[in-house]
Amino acid sequence: MPISKEKKKEWVDFLKERLTSTNSIWIAGYQGLNANEFNEVRRIIREMGGELKVVKNRIFKRILEGEWEGLTDFVEGPTAVIFGAGDGVELVKRLNKLEEEFSPFHLRGGYFEGRIMGREEVGALARLPSREVLLAQVASGMVTPIFKLQTLLRELLSGLVRVVEGWREKKEKEEVKNGEKTQ
Repeated sequence: MPISKEKKKEWVDFLKERLTSTNSIWIAGYQGLNANEFNEVRRIIREMGGELKVVKNRIFKRILEGEWEGLTDFVEGPTAVIFGAGDGVELVKRLNKLEEEFSPFHLRGGYFEGRIMGREEVGALARLPSREVLLAQVASGMVTPIFKLQTLLRELLSGLVRVVEGWREKKEKEEVKNGEKTQ
């Protein structure tokens, strides 16, 4: 059944607003999912802070002209668009797991951090460690040299103390020897 011009305009405005207000856009195919599976996928995405919308390809391709032009390569066949909010990496990791759980569901590409990504790049992004793990690795990389410097300085100081202590003991022995000779 054809959509009225007013409905199309509302739909286009809605999609344009979502494209500009989100930090990640993922395009997926879902052909082969039954209604229950599709609703489960939608629910999981919603819990992750994302929003899944089924789009009409012709209308969506027209909306993508300009900044998101490269995404049109991923719009073919039944297309679902996932708009992400929050941590886009965590969302794409979860989407990657959804591909395993619901095999007809598959990511085709996306837009994240100002870059259009193909399937391979999306997979690589999904395999990255979590943000917390990356931050811990960076912190560890920054702290390790400081600990090494601290250990080095401690060893230098303790070496200096041992030298001074040895020198003091030697002087005391010499004074004792010299003291005995003078008496």
